[in-house]
Amino acid sequence: MNDIGVRSLVRLEEGWLTFVFLAVSVLSSVWSVEHAGWVQNINILSFVSILALACGLICSRLRWPEWLLHTGALLIGVAVVLSFVANGLPGYGLVTFEVKFRFLVGTIFQWAKAVSSGDVGTGEVIFLLLLALTAWLVGYLGAWTVFRQHGAWWPILCSGCALVVNNSYAPTPWWYFGIYLLSSLLLLARVNLFRQQQIWKRLGIRYSGSLGRRLVNTALLVSVLAIGLSWMAPIVPFNQPVGEGLAIAQQPWEDAQIQFNRLFGGVHSRNDNSVSGFGGSLTPRGSFKLADTVVMYVTADRPLYWRVVAYERYTGNGWLTSDRTQTVYYGAGDPSLGKLLEEASQRREEVRQRFLIVVARGRLLPAAAEPKELSVPVSADLSTQEGGTAGARSEVVSLRSGVGVRPGLEYSVVSSVPIIQESVLRQAGNDYPTWVEPYRRLPPSVPPRVRDLAQSVTQGYSNSYDKALALERFIRQFPYTQDTEPPPPGRDWVDYFLFDLREGYCDYFASAMAVMLREIGVPARVVSGYTTGDFDSSTGRYAVRDSHAHSWVEAYFPHYGWIPFEPSGYRPLPARQDTPQPIAWPTPAASPDQMERPASGRDSVLVPPVHPSVGSSEPSGSSLSSIALPLGAGLGLLAAASLSTWLAWNRGLRGMAAPELAYARLSRLARLLGYGPGPVQTPYEYGERLVPLVPNREGRLQAIVAAFVSYRFGRKQFTSEDAERLDHHWQAIRGRMLLTRLLRIVQRRLTRA
Repeated sequence: MNDIGVRSLVRLEEGWLTFVFLAVSVLSSVWSVEHAGWVQNINILSFVSILALACGLICSRLRWPEWLLHTGALLIGVAVVLSFVANGLPGYGLVTFEVKFRFLVGTIFQWAKAVSSGDVGTGEVIFLLLLALTAWLVGYLGAWTVFRQHGAWWPILCSGCALVVNNSYAPTPWWYFGIYLLSSLLLLARVNLFRQQQIWKRLGIRYSGSLGRRLVNTALLVSVLAIGLSWMAPIVPFNQPVGEGLAIAQQPWEDAQIQFNRLFGGVHSRNDNSVSGFGGSLTPRGSFKLADTVVMYVTADRPLYWRVVAYERYTGNGWLTSDRTQTVYYGAGDPSLGKLLEEASQRREEVRQRFLIVVARGRLLPAAAEPKELSVPVSADLSTQEGGTAGARSEVVSLRSGVGVRPGLEYSVVSSVPIIQESVLRQAGNDYPTWVEPYRRLPPSVPPRVRDLAQSVTQGYSNSYDKALALERFIRQFPYTQDTEPPPPGRDWVDYFLFDLREGYCDYFASAMAVMLREIGVPARVVSGYTTGDFDSSTGRYAVRDSHAHSWVEAYFPHYGWIPFEPSGYRPLPARQDTPQPIAWPTPAASPDQMERPASGRDSVLVPPVHPSVGSSEPSGSSLSSIALPLGAGLGLLAAASLSTWLAWNRGLRGMAAPELAYARLSRLARLLGYGPGPVQTPYEYGERLVPLVPNREGRLQAIVAAFVSYRFGRKQFTSEDAERLDHHWQAIRGRMLLTRLLRIVQRRLTRA
């Protein structure tokens, strides 16, 4: 580091208080992410951010080439992040740092191979790497922009987006947002004051030395008042056109969510206020706890499961919806949705439900069984298979609201629900249509002992229904727990559950039963949504909570359709007619030590816990709230638009000398305002034309034009002080040009009116 860099760093003209405000603004979002506890060892983000801020501050003081500083900072950041992440890797016999680092590199390659092949990436370590690298970039570039370019919007926008998105997935205490707002407003005040002080110094204007302290006090008071007023502001009533617009705007964001859940399956918040959510993948995860918040009220003739999404493809790491999914729009009350049902389906009845949304959990709409008609417009994700005598066949994967999902939204559904008659199901046979073939497929990575166990449990039964009952009762014996560990890298999820873990929650139970059904040739799928909820006799409706989020199994029977099964022992069995036949339990083919029960002291028939909290189908809180989602998306779009505008504005300006740069900026802005240069105007003539745009600042405009003419035609050399002076001239007149043009437009329209 040269002497100039050392002196400017120690002295820090912008003030160390500016660095403190910057650090708190950046760290407030980092602390919010750490509080959510998405992955193990997430507390390294604070250390990474602090080191990044320090690195950005030091680089901003050096007068080396910018490309060299940025490249070096990026390499340092990668080394720091890899070291922190590798050093915190848990278990797997990793002792030395070298072994951990090799394991980390192998994990990265394994994850990349999985996601490139369309599989689910179950990589908490990869997600931590992504978070840490993002924290480094935000911290480094934040310090660079504040102390080198004297701008504060980059760290403020980035931290704000991270805070809003994180809080939408995993609600965190409100004070993180308050700290962020307070520190960001103070940072803006400090940066703007410094820039103004630099102008005053060049112009020889004297100012009070206590100005900075007084400004901070005033900014602090204004910030507190702004936060208080925003907290007490009334809620804006819902507007239908606005809701439809937001629903359209949310689609790209939700598509990105689906891809994110596939890339980082199993990542979820571990705080105590996790909420339910559903998406395009279902993966195992570690310990969690769902909130008891009421999500919706449902009025229906009888208790049913409220299905949200159906999963077809098992990958060994988790479940995905169909890879042949297409989206079809259905208007409110459109009966053509019901035409997707099999015409040959027997023994079904129509059941009407009415849903009242209390807390929005994304745009996916719950509905019972096979929906035929909805009172709101929907975009149905359909899984279409070719084949069979009926030709193309489509299955509803999920339903998205066409008007958004908000608190207070009411909609009704007419569903086709099977009447479960066991005597009929036992005679359904195995003449499956060809379109259900994908629901019998399994990846070759599933160990053979899973098939051996499924055959052992179902031996002695001659029909698919009794075999499904046998598997259902077998899996219901496994203890329920929310405190689980995801499978080690490379292990099949179901195999790990059946032969190693031997306890879990609904996602584990449903996955095991569906895979075992497929092993014996029965089409099956995992379905996620909500259980019936708590019935309130005073209102005649069911209160459905986050803790009612659930996953279960549906098996297909010819001419009958999809029939639900409940492999989770802490949930009651679905209503079934006829008395079930006695089931004799064979001894599994697996060895006794493989099937040994965990040391839980529980009987084979489980007693449901007093207050069970059910596992959700996605990482806890994987859907954005109705307010935070558009806000987070808006901030992201604002940041992207700002970056695009900046790139477009600076296109072609790189490498220009100071006089050329100042004149190019002047003419470019004037052209945007409708004051482009004429074909035969000289620079001086053009400058005279622009004088009305900069009242009281004609001298600065003329200085830029004169400098350009002297450089271009007189070959005059300009010093760094001259370049800095021209830059200040440009900064002084650009705002005046915009304001003058805006006032003229307003005045013209008022005159016409």
